[in-house]
Amino acid sequence: MKSVRYKDLNLGNGIFEGWNDQQGLMICGYEWGNSKKDQEQSQDAKPVDFNIACTFSNKVPRYGQGALSWPYDNRIKRWFALWGHPLDSNEYGQDFDKSIIQTNWANTCDHQLANYSHLLSEEQVNNFINHISTLKPKIILFYGKSADTSFKKSYS
Repeated sequence: MKSVRYKDLNLGNGIFEGWNDQQGLMICGYEWGNSKKDQEQSQDAKPVDFNIACTFSNKVPRYGQGALSWPYDNRIKRWFALWGHPLDSNEYGQDFDKSIIQTNWANTCDHQLANYSHLLSEEQVNNFINHISTLKPKIILFYGKSADTSFKKSYS
């Protein structure tokens, strides 16, 4: 269950006090994806209950079996395995799994980010800073299709 402290955060998984609520590992993308397939499936799906706890490694309790096929999450899970830290998708996993929190720079949702300068709007920068000041992560892993070039281009 999200406490008042976390109510304004856009998080992809649950808060585990003592693990990812402070000084955890933050995975940060651009914004919430919403593929054409996701849009079609969401028409028949029941609303997401954000009070259901789940780890980044195992989002099935909150989002259903469809979470197992999300390309973004699966790519990140493969990276962790390549780095020698495979994620555990069994229930809440291990302590390492509970230390991970997933968010996005922007609080918006689209199936394709058309304009990267959107990420530098005051609203979205403040959204990201709010996450940092609330969660105080030890490390942030930025993920995105064009992560290293999009911010450079915005400043050019």
